[in-house]
Formats: sequence, C-alpha cells, structure tokens
Amino acid sequence: MRARSWLVSIFVFVLSACSHPTGFRPARTLEAGQLEHGVGLQAATMVVTGGTDALLFDFDEAEGTSRSRPFTPTYAIRYGLTDSLEIGGQAGATFARAEATFQLLETHFLDLAIGGDLGLGAPPVRPRSDEERGAPNLYPSLGVPLLVGLRPLPWLSLVGHSGPAYWGWIWAVQTGGGVDFNAIPGISIRPHVSFLFALEDEIVQAGGSGRPHHVFGLDVAFGGRR
Repeated sequence: MRARSWLVSIFVFVLSACSHPTGFRPARTLEAGQLEHGVGLQAATMVVTGGTDALLFDFDEAEGTSRSRPFTPTYAIRYGLTDSLEIGGQAGATFARAEATFQLLETHFLDLAIGGDLGLGAPPVRPRSDEERGAPNLYPSLGVPLLVGLRPLPWLSLVGHSGPAYWGWIWAVQTGGGVDFNAIPGISIRPHVSFLFALEDEIVQAGGSGRPHHVFGLDVAFGGRR
C-alpha cells in the first residue's frame, strides 16, 4: 500500500541512521573455528521528490519528523562454523541482524558466496498510522544476497553483492559493493555502500522518483582468518 513506501520525498537530501536488510561482509567465509569482531560507522541518505501525509519521515528536515541520527556506530561478530559456513550478526543504534554465509566457490582470484540475513530495525520512513497508535518503530527484515569477491592481490578483495530484500512489508532489491583491505595481519578495513530499490508500484503513484535509499559505511574487523 502507498503508506508503506519509503522512497517518497520532499525535494531534500537527508541523512539518517538506518541500516539495510543485508549487511556488508567479504565473499570469503572465515576458516572453521575462527572468530572475528568488527566495529564501524554508517549513515544513510535518501533523495525524495514528493510528499504524503500518510508517512512519517525519520529526519528533522522532513515534515512531521521527531528525530535525526546521521551516523551510528555498529558492532559485528562472525564465527566460522565450518570452512564453508559462517554465522554471526551485526547491531547498531536502530537495528539488529543475524547473518549466515555459505561459501559456493573459493579460488585465488574469485570468491562466491550466498547469504541469509534476518533482522529487526527502524526504516527511514514509517506509516504515520503506526506512529499514531503507538506502535514501536521496529520492522522485520530479510535479505538473501549473492556475494562476489575479486582478489587482484592476496590482501585485497573487491566485493559486490545483490539480492532480494524484504523490509517493513515492502519487497526490494538491495545491491552494493565495497573493499576488504587486510594488508595488516589480523586487521581488515572495509569501506562499503549499499542501495535499496523498492519494488512497489505505489512509490511512483505517490510521487516518488524511484531513487534508492543509500547506506554508506566504514568497518574495521579484528582477528579471524579467511
């Protein structure tokens, strides 16, 4: 329904602390028994071109909003259950997500994996009716990403991911990419960006332009061999 679409806007470029259904990680899983911790910062942006009284934006710059959190710290933990299966999760100020990653292919130059992410979090826009009846600003999310990693150097992986996503009862496609840079043993630096494209026709009907919701992040991971 129209009230569930979040890519509707008011000609403003805004920031929030939202996450996406799928979390960024390398396309190569941890070795069995290896444990990895990660900390990071992330922010989200949205460009919108129309307005509706049915939606409540999570930005101070937009009509009817009550809060703005441009950047949020995150923490992630991941464990190699086997050489080809990694489990873990990530949490931030407005979300928590469990992750599983299964290795499909691992070579010196190419890695391929599939993930399954299940979470709970606050989207950038929520139905005003939910706010009025006092419902918590928490909505389930699901992501099934395909991860591809190209390794031009042993300590550098260029990672891309794409797959279906489900968030706040809206189906979407999430795609993005980043870098896994681990020239220093035991430390990985991972800048990344993600785009969420909602698939609901109501976005266009409500005046939205179909522009995606973006998440930018920088993670630093410690420990764990891949």
